[in-house]
Amino acid sequence: MKIGVFTPLLSALSLDQVLKKLKSLDIDTVEFGTGNYPGDAHAKLSMLDNPAELATFKSKIADAGMTISALSCHGNPLHPDKEIRDKHQDVCKRTILLAEKLGIARRTVTRKQGGGTPLSPETTEKLLSGQKEVLKCLRSIIQRC
Repeated sequence: MKIGVFTPLLSALSLDQVLKKLKSLDIDTVEFGTGNYPGDAHAKLSMLDNPAELATFKSKIADAGMTISALSCHGNPLHPDKEIRDKHQDVCKRTILLAEKLGIARRTVTRKQGGGTPLSPETTEKLLSGQKEVLKCLRSIIQRC
């Protein structure tokens, strides 16, 4: 059995400190936040555009004898505020791409609409249309597998 930790709980520590601490506790898998609500203290989406940063990150995980169970970017990509919605959708899409680069085979994408108030059909359609880019990204990855 593998035991893992959701690293945003340790966001005050550096990545090196987190890996050392968890290894001392016989933890062998980690889930990193990549933005939105969990933050990105240990796994930056900038790795998508920086091969050296990505290689260093992968090396640190491997050298610590750890595996990555998941990348998390909990947010609200159906938020009624367009600015928040667009930001959360972008972080989701970029997290999916980073998971691919890190060799994380499973992608779980969740959606939520906060506030508890039912939306009108017109508003629902408008919000869901914003998901097309995220779905397009997922389909592209699936086709490459």
